[in-house]
Amino acid sequence: MKISNMFGKICCQKNDRVNTRGYDEIYTVDFNWDQGRFSPEIQTVYDKLRQSRLCHEAIAGIMGNIHVESAFSADAERRLGRTGAVGMIQWTGQRAEKLKKTYPGNWNKLEAQADFLLAEFDKDSPNADPDGVAFYSLALEDSQRSPVYYSDLFQALVERNVNRDHYMEEVTVNTVKGPVLVRGRLSKEPNQYDGRYYLDADRRRNYARIYADCIARLG
Repeated sequence: MKISNMFGKICCQKNDRVNTRGYDEIYTVDFNWDQGRFSPEIQTVYDKLRQSRLCHEAIAGIMGNIHVESAFSADAERRLGRTGAVGMIQWTGQRAEKLKKTYPGNWNKLEAQADFLLAEFDKDSPNADPDGVAFYSLALEDSQRSPVYYSDLFQALVERNVNRDHYMEEVTVNTVKGPVLVRGRLSKEPNQYDGRYYLDADRRRNYARIYADCIARLG
């Protein structure tokens, strides 16, 4: 990977091919190197995550996943199967319903969604999610794991998106319009937490690495 400072952005370019897209991809994060700040949307989420006891590597892993899921868009919404996927991490089902019930007037704001995500991590919260609590217990400040590990951990326990127990070149994704066949988007590298093969995991890992570099700049 090559890191460069271009027009106030940190750009990370892989010189080899990206499996998830089949062509060279430039991974760009909005971060002002001189000021040591992300763009306002990203900074909002980062500041919320830093209020917890999460280690820097775990925060980078979370932010890499959010980048791929929604590019930090709080009002992102997709139709998947019979349920809508909403918000920055694309909550679905009962979790999406809880988000909207907890924040009826501002559920589509980043501040509210970041608070809700942290509540899912909190075993004493009425919005606690068992897998979210498990993620948090493995992501505290004294951990020595890499951003890639936490990207995989968050994808497995919190995102819970399309995965298989072995690598497949083609995989079917259920949408509101019916099954859709996607090709070349499962990672060829198994998830470091559960050993399964996840959709777009390579992109999440690469963004997690970049966010980790930016966070290190913040000190």
